[in-house]
Amino acid sequence: MKVRGYRIELGEVEVALEKHASIEQAVANVREDRPGLKRLIGYYVAKHEVSVNDLRKHLASLLPDYMVPSAFVAVKELPRTPSGKIDRKALPAPDVKRPELDVPFAVPQTSVQRTLANVWADLLGIDRVGIDDNFFDLGGNSLLSIRAVAQLEGHGLKLPIVKLYQHPTIKACAAFLEGDAGAIHPSDMAQARKAATGGSKKRDIAIIGMSGRFPGAANVEELWKNLLAKKNSISTWTADEIDPSVPAELRNDSDYVKARGVIADADKFDASFFGVNPRLAALMDPQQRVFLETAWGALEDAAYDPAQFAGLIGVYAGMGNNTYFTRNVIGHPELIEQVGDFAVMTANEKDYIATRLAFEFDLRGPALSIHTACSTSLVAIAQAFKALREGECDMALAGGIAITAPINSGIVYNEGGMYSPDGSTRTFDAQGKGTSFSDGVGIIVLKRLDDAIRDNDHIYATIKGAALNNDGSDKASFTAPSVRGQADVIAMAHADAGVTPDQITYVEAHGTATPLGDPIEVEALTLAFRAARSNGQHCAHRFDQEQHRTPDPCRRCCWALSRPRLP
Repeated sequence: MKVRGYRIELGEVEVALEKHASIEQAVANVREDRPGLKRLIGYYVAKHEVSVNDLRKHLASLLPDYMVPSAFVAVKELPRTPSGKIDRKALPAPDVKRPELDVPFAVPQTSVQRTLANVWADLLGIDRVGIDDNFFDLGGNSLLSIRAVAQLEGHGLKLPIVKLYQHPTIKACAAFLEGDAGAIHPSDMAQARKAATGGSKKRDIAIIGMSGRFPGAANVEELWKNLLAKKNSISTWTADEIDPSVPAELRNDSDYVKARGVIADADKFDASFFGVNPRLAALMDPQQRVFLETAWGALEDAAYDPAQFAGLIGVYAGMGNNTYFTRNVIGHPELIEQVGDFAVMTANEKDYIATRLAFEFDLRGPALSIHTACSTSLVAIAQAFKALREGECDMALAGGIAITAPINSGIVYNEGGMYSPDGSTRTFDAQGKGTSFSDGVGIIVLKRLDDAIRDNDHIYATIKGAALNNDGSDKASFTAPSVRGQADVIAMAHADAGVTPDQITYVEAHGTATPLGDPIEVEALTLAFRAARSNGQHCAHRFDQEQHRTPDPCRRCCWALSRPRLP
């Protein structure tokens, strides 16, 4: 059947309805009780009493929006023809009684509210509409919303269609039409935020929440325990355990590395919790899905419900290359057709990871998808840090994710390349021969330090400064690192934080474990920290050429450099 331009399989709606524990039998039918207005109606025989709202929520987790019936009718038994088939023509018209909703009925008070309620009730075919009732929960759809706007204009009420979607209740629509005296004008809000953060150029930023999933660790606490235990969390597989989609000749190749770090349950997602259509969720890049889950975990860790937070929350996020679409989605055009090309595109492209999160969580701050290869998460945090300083938002989620499909898969090792020959990354180690590109996700919640102290937030740490730059062409090749570029950005970060190198007691390095990358990183750190030499501050482990003539050189940070001593 065709309803509002969508092709609807009635049998599919019926099967979904019958999956509800309280439904014994169900039938879907299309009615045109009002000329030109086709409506999908769900009829059911119930084992136990069930609310219409419960049925809507149940179907929303199984079907796209356009396949959820506009109205539901409970019957004691379904009418049948003499041959025993369902007699669809004998099915009764829907009751005009207002359906049960999550909100109690509230009587319209003002003339604008009463006009809105009358128009909605007439269009939706129900006896009454309360001021807290959601237009779309009552059976409204895109076609009815257009008609509602047209009818309201006839009553002298000009309601843009976008405002109906933005304010889907009578109360919210009336507030827009009448002019909400309590609302702050955007220009006033902007000036107030500017005044509140005017002296924040050098203010510290607090980390008040965090969440992550890593190889061998389902959360941040498990990761820390693994680090203390020096646990290797790289997964290894036999040729038979490698995903069947990997060609046999490749998985049996002697240079194919059957090892990689992977996270658990990357193939699972609670679509209904996040309000994502299940069909779309199945075609969505798991990087977007897991990022939503992790972001929610980070906000829970920070003890904030975004719906209750009065300020602006920003999102700064990035994701790895999309392998899920090419491996799992593009070969199923029939599934893509059910959801739509555009929806599938936004569920897979890198560009939408930040705005997807902002939409699902109703976040109003900046939402920037950031992709700078290996530095993506760090750049996301730096941008969030600067945005909080500038007052562009009052809290921010920042982080990144990488998940490769298929999960059980490795890489082809090339001598002299970036990849590790066995999947292990031995940073600053004489045995380091390459890096392992593994799966993982990490998100932190940031807030201005004085705001965090004022609100009694749990503060993990503070960020005092951040800096960004680029190497340009001052390096051996496009993917190679640069000593000068790294040293410059470290010095810029020191200056922004207002600290000197001798005040730094711990450095977390990039640590690619490549024969080229590690020595260059140490050289860059040396150049950036050299100013502290006069104060007698040096690296805790120094390489002495005279002392390391044995086959077991220092496996700390200085093994690869030929100079006699390094600070």
